[in-house]
Amino acid sequence: MTDYTNLTDEQLKPLADADDKDALYETAKRYKANGDLRDARKFFTFAATLGQAKACVELGKFYDEEGINDKAVELYLRGYELGDEDNVARLAQLMLGFDEEYAVELLTGSAVSGNADSIVALEKYYASVGNDKEAKFWKGKRDGKKE
Repeated sequence: MTDYTNLTDEQLKPLADADDKDALYETAKRYKANGDLRDARKFFTFAATLGQAKACVELGKFYDEEGINDKAVELYLRGYELGDEDNVARLAQLMLGFDEEYAVELLTGSAVSGNADSIVALEKYYASVGNDKEAKFWKGKRDGKKE
């Protein structure tokens, strides 16, 4: 597997031009790092369209920051389904308003795998719905205690 981060821009361009989803993602990251959010968004879109999981999440962040939650959820969910679990806590937080059962299922699976953001989100969720026992359980997990 090619490490696109080690390629020069000149080496990366023909791969991106050939619709290599990972090259498109790397190109988008470089544009973002250089502050060119317009081109970053364009290349994240190209890569996400081709099924690049992290590109879906990065594109979702643009919509999330703009308050376009339905589009953010769609992209975060697609990224998750393609194998990127880095943003599952944010995905679940957005989903709590309309699919609470699935959101809690996502958070629980991620928390059991050790995702700290999901553990904190579950603790907050259970505290907000008055389930002190579950909130305490997840607080214990966050604090590293066994219940």
